[in-house]
Amino acid sequence: PAGLLMGEMCEGSHHWVEIWFVSMNISGYEQLDVSITLTNKSDNYNSLQMTYSKGSTERFYGFGHQFTQFNMAGWKFPVFSSEQGIGRGREPLTKILNKLVPGSGGNWYTTYTHVPFYTTSEHNAMLLESTEYVEFNLEGSDQATIELSAPKMVFRLFAGCENISDLMTSYTAYAGRMGLNTGTQAVNRAAILGLEGGTEAVTNRTQKVCDVAKTLFPTDACPVSALWLQDWTGERNFTDLGALQRVGLWWVWELDKQHYPGFREMTDSFAKQGIATLIYFNPMITDISKRGTPYTCNYYKEGHDLGYFVKDKDDKEWLGYSEAAMVDLTNPNATAWMKNIVVQGLIETGSVGHMNDFGESLPLDGHLYHGNGSSLHNQYPTLWAKLNEDAVAQCHAQTSLEYMYFMRSSGTFTSAHTPHFWMGDQLVVWDDYDGLKSAIIGMLSAGMSGHSLVHTDIGGYATVDIATVKFFRTKELLMRWSEMAVFTSVFRTHLGTLPTSSWQIDSDQETLEHFVRMAKLFESLHSLRLALTEDASQFGWPMVRHMEFEFPDNAPLRSLDIRYEQFMLGSSLLVAPVTDPGVNAVKVWLPEGSRWILRSDATEQYIGNNDYTTIPAPIGQPCFLLRTPVAGDAPTADWVDELRAGLRKIRMHGR
Repeated sequence: PAGLLMGEMCEGSHHWVEIWFVSMNISGYEQLDVSITLTNKSDNYNSLQMTYSKGSTERFYGFGHQFTQFNMAGWKFPVFSSEQGIGRGREPLTKILNKLVPGSGGNWYTTYTHVPFYTTSEHNAMLLESTEYVEFNLEGSDQATIELSAPKMVFRLFAGCENISDLMTSYTAYAGRMGLNTGTQAVNRAAILGLEGGTEAVTNRTQKVCDVAKTLFPTDACPVSALWLQDWTGERNFTDLGALQRVGLWWVWELDKQHYPGFREMTDSFAKQGIATLIYFNPMITDISKRGTPYTCNYYKEGHDLGYFVKDKDDKEWLGYSEAAMVDLTNPNATAWMKNIVVQGLIETGSVGHMNDFGESLPLDGHLYHGNGSSLHNQYPTLWAKLNEDAVAQCHAQTSLEYMYFMRSSGTFTSAHTPHFWMGDQLVVWDDYDGLKSAIIGMLSAGMSGHSLVHTDIGGYATVDIATVKFFRTKELLMRWSEMAVFTSVFRTHLGTLPTSSWQIDSDQETLEHFVRMAKLFESLHSLRLALTEDASQFGWPMVRHMEFEFPDNAPLRSLDIRYEQFMLGSSLLVAPVTDPGVNAVKVWLPEGSRWILRSDATEQYIGNNDYTTIPAPIGQPCFLLRTPVAGDAPTADWVDELRAGLRKIRMHGR
């Protein structure tokens, strides 16, 4: 079939489009694939705009990792994979950073992910499969508009679903599901310590945590399952954002043996204690000869000589962050080469996984082996994810060990190739621009976008020290962030961009003991996480869920516009984190007819009445409630018994 384009620019001439509809059934769910193509080939027309009706009170969820708004109705925004920025609207920080480097401060809608999928409160769902730059306009009361920077628009509609959970199952049956290759998640059983500084520093800080754990829990193993050592390639101090200093690492993908003498002996020793090692990779490479320490292979020179890097608009090698070249993953030989670098790094260091960073950085004017940066920018994260999926599969074939990695960037189909996502580089603050609150919002919107297994850097990442604008992680923020992170898919710390300026888990005894207790609580939820990971692999359901996912027909709940105040871990645990300083109680909204018990105390029972209940939540006593089906009864699943046993050891009670 064909149609006639209407609009201001179409007057005086005819502009036809071809429209194709393909109806299909995937895993029992009805889906409609639609393709609209502008048939008049003209340089004057390079975009399509589609307007359609929506309900005046219809709420829109998803669109990838959205960090400030959960319900996107009433907003106009792009969906584009990019650096999220630092500050994201918090002033004066955002303006200062944007002045230093345009765009580095970001804004409320900047996100690492290009996932133009949404589901709504009216049980409608749509996936825009086109990968070019797109803007959604949901500001109107009865209309929605999509403007795509391409002459062809392909989208998929999901129908026949009675609730959000069915829509998520239908969508992920097509786009791909997480949780398929996570195994027993032994590496994620307990805390993952993000450490840096070399062999002696890492060994001493790990031992410090384990010593406290031994004091608190004499008969138990240390609740640390892995170390994440991002600086395995060497520590690098630089100020590439004007006066914004940070401690980074060398993107050379070879162990710095001077920085980490005896690295393999160290990791083997920890492995015998049940503590695995994770490292770090991204798809960019710096010249290792500039590092100043001995090396074996200069991957930058090798890739340069082979022509494996992205070119700029003048067909010269593109150099981006940290004077690094970016591997051209549209070149199959370059992809195989980079995969072997990842495999070699993991095997030689005895590591069983890594942070899989960046992916959102392909320049729009880049020249590639196949295509260009503009058309492939939003697809690059999926190419990067698939490379690492293949790399860890090869490692597993060689060692029989389980491997994990986690990403921040994403295209539409990246989740099919990624075990975990993390929320990226939050600022060390509390707010919903770029802080703790924004991390929670990001996880909840991710869950509505098919990203089922998500977590954050505990305490945030970005530290700022510019003249009079300073943001350093505080003790209270770190402790409250730890309490929230217990109820996510991974419990992982990060030292931040300026480790000596931010409060760390071992900055004092109280913080360290608090962290160990929270790690123990996270460990006690391991069986629940395994069950929820199975849900993710079978149904595409998120581990961290918005209240509306579990109570989709509760109209009063929708009117509250909950973003970060409370969430569900699966269907049985309601979590209400403290997200403001100086607060020792939380207001929890309980749906009508629901029944709950507080923490492990069956005497502390609550019956929902579509209203708020105030519950004490001093530091060390995070507020979470177990859902129970019948008055006086408590959940009887095995994971509940494990949780109760953990709570008894931590000495955490109802009140």
